[in-house]
Amino acid sequence: MVYLAAPDALNLSFPPREYRFLAEVLIETLERLGSEAARVGASVAVARGFEVAREAGSEGPDGLEAVVSALNRFGLEIEITRPECPVRPERPAGPGDLTGEAPGGAVLTLHNCSFLELARLHPGLICPICRELILGALREGLGLEKIEAHGSLAVGGERCYFVIGGLGRK
Repeated sequence: MVYLAAPDALNLSFPPREYRFLAEVLIETLERLGSEAARVGASVAVARGFEVAREAGSEGPDGLEAVVSALNRFGLEIEITRPECPVRPERPAGPGDLTGEAPGGAVLTLHNCSFLELARLHPGLICPICRELILGALREGLGLEKIEAHGSLAVGGERCYFVIGGLGRK
């Protein structure tokens, strides 16, 4: 037997819950309110990311793993890789490459987006909120500012990924 991830989400509940309907109403509301609402949504996501990191108890050498484990509870399926060497100037940076300092760095790759269906419909609103949730958790949990976000599953990319430099130098 081989199991593959389905492209569409399957939710089972009894009685049925309509969280997606509510999410769509709220998303449409935010879109109608414009850029200020999107900015506020992103700032709320950062604050929620801070909460995720604090609840994960992300201090110490296992901080990155604790933050990623906490974020994976949202269904994100984040993988941690630790590249051995820095980006070579003769080729463009890509997933798994650090664009700055390689020692102590990591790349976090999202193999799944738990918000994908809504993000495909509203990438300009949902992707920044998801990105800020992750960045908020990483910054709070690891005490780092050098984190770069790349790619987007929602707009046809293979993956979303985050490049982190300077781990271990809190």
